[in-house]
Amino acid sequence: MKKKNSKVDITFDYEESVDELTEEEQAEQNYNTAMRYVEIAGHMKQYEDQEKYYHRAIRYLKRSRPYFSSMDEINEMRVKKCTARAAGRVALYNEACSIRDKAQTPNDYYSAQTIFLRIHNYAKGHKLYEQYTPPDLYQAALNCSDAKERADECDRLAAQTESRQKKQSLFLSIVVILSIFALLAFSRTIYFKYAQGYFNKIVGDNSSAWAAFQNIYSRNKDPKAYDNYLECRYKAAGDASSSNPETACMDYHAVAMEDYKDSAEKLAKLEQKIIRNTPLSELAFFGGYAWRVLDKKKDRALLIKDEAISEHPFCLKASDKQIARVTWANSDARKWLSTDFTKETFVSSEQDIMIETALDGTDGTSGSDKIFLLSAEEAEKYYDVLHETKTCWWLRTPGIFPGTMGFVYTNKNVMASGYDVRDKNFTLKPAIWVSLK
Repeated sequence: MKKKNSKVDITFDYEESVDELTEEEQAEQNYNTAMRYVEIAGHMKQYEDQEKYYHRAIRYLKRSRPYFSSMDEINEMRVKKCTARAAGRVALYNEACSIRDKAQTPNDYYSAQTIFLRIHNYAKGHKLYEQYTPPDLYQAALNCSDAKERADECDRLAAQTESRQKKQSLFLSIVVILSIFALLAFSRTIYFKYAQGYFNKIVGDNSSAWAAFQNIYSRNKDPKAYDNYLECRYKAAGDASSSNPETACMDYHAVAMEDYKDSAEKLAKLEQKIIRNTPLSELAFFGGYAWRVLDKKKDRALLIKDEAISEHPFCLKASDKQIARVTWANSDARKWLSTDFTKETFVSSEQDIMIETALDGTDGTSGSDKIFLLSAEEAEKYYDVLHETKTCWWLRTPGIFPGTMGFVYTNKNVMASGYDVRDKNFTLKPAIWVSLK
């Protein structure tokens, strides 16, 4: 047995054999071949294949006469062949009609058209024989003779459907675009923000809820929106306290600045926990800013603000005589850090855990501060923990000349010789000791 081309075509090698056989032996071989083709035909799904193998069976039955077959047996096979041809044609025709009647897209009509054309093209070379086909089946097959017309009809319907769908698609596109514009316009309204805020509040998405209410309050100063903002941001801080403590600190700090409930106490405790768990030289959150941990001693930690402050000089405008007497103790930087900066940055509970630190008077300073600048000695001590910066920053140690103060260069080198305190290009990096009790 062998196969031909890409489509399976079962034949038997001994069809072309020229072995020396007697007539009766050759007739027997032809009969056996015919029976095999009959068996194969019975397993074929497409009627064209069934008909093909029945046709081969008839051919070999003719060769087996008169020893192993008769005209009655050959005619019986012809009936099977014509019955398969007619039944297959009717089945395909009904299938094509069903696809056409249920079609919703151009491709559906094209599928039906393909089947109708298959019926038409095959029928051109394979006519029906009434004497070998059951009457009802023969009549049903004759009714399929308009397959070509039905194929043309499907082609027209496909074109009409495609045109209609293009119009519908265009209409829907316009509707969608207009809907998007309408939604965008509505999304910018207060009503949408209210709906968004209350929905997120109900489902427990407090982070999205407070953002929506904050947007509303910034636009119309509605007290209800403000109350909802505080409530949702307070809850968002609680939600994030375990999974994202830094975000929780930011949320607690925002509402603590408004003195909301016990947010200030929760903020301080959470910040202490974060600082305890932060290694030296790494960043911790405190007072709404990132601070680098420089040192830890039992129940306290030394922090330095990571991002330098550029908007406030060490000393404001002053005469040369006044400049000559400037130290950390009487500087504008110290006054500003201990008053405005502290008030605007730290809530009461944070100020309570900031430790009043006595400053060494040998470097020109006196008294004590909760927030201060490092001395030249401290900057040298924490050289390995500090990070390089984009700007030079002041120390509280006086320089070698009057009106100058020591500073740290961008590469962390301490410049004890100092620089003119009126220079506006230098920045401040305040430091604090925080209690971890």
